[in-house]
Amino acid sequence: MSNKEQPVPEFSWFFEVDSLKDHGNSYDLSANAEECSALAERYGIQSLQSLEAKITLSPGKEKGTVLLEGTLKAALTQTCVVTLEPLNAAIEATFEILYSAEAEEESLEETFSSEDALPPEPIVDGKIDLGEAVAVQLALEIDPFPRKNDSQIDNLSYGPEGGSNGIEGQGPFAKLAQLKKKS
Repeated sequence: MSNKEQPVPEFSWFFEVDSLKDHGNSYDLSANAEECSALAERYGIQSLQSLEAKITLSPGKEKGTVLLEGTLKAALTQTCVVTLEPLNAAIEATFEILYSAEAEEESLEETFSSEDALPPEPIVDGKIDLGEAVAVQLALEIDPFPRKNDSQIDNLSYGPEGGSNGIEGQGPFAKLAQLKKKS
């Protein structure tokens, strides 16, 4: 890892890898109101009402690895990209992350090819941040362009007319066409 100081995650819950049992460990995590608010700000959403996760940690197939298997549930409010109105969403997801004591962030590309199913994340100082793993997975599940089902933009077409919607002089290249006519 680099010597740069890492930012403190909004939702941290550290697990000491030395305490991993042979049959695995299970944990239920839940973000409090302050953590939800900080995560909402981090991800640029209106609010995160709840975030819960069930995590199971077990020894990986290879020595020095830990497999995290989890499910998360979240309730959040985003802004519709069309109407700019609040849009409530519920997320339920399952995920897996492989951790390795030998993995280093700089060498991951060299060690594992793209065919590997789960390239390992590094175990840092003998710990895994379960909360940050859940927060990162939440970020991957959030719709980047939330849109209400009945929302639409009037006078917009994606057809072969290039967005002109059949109305001359209103397409994306209308100004260029006018400049071309002048020359």
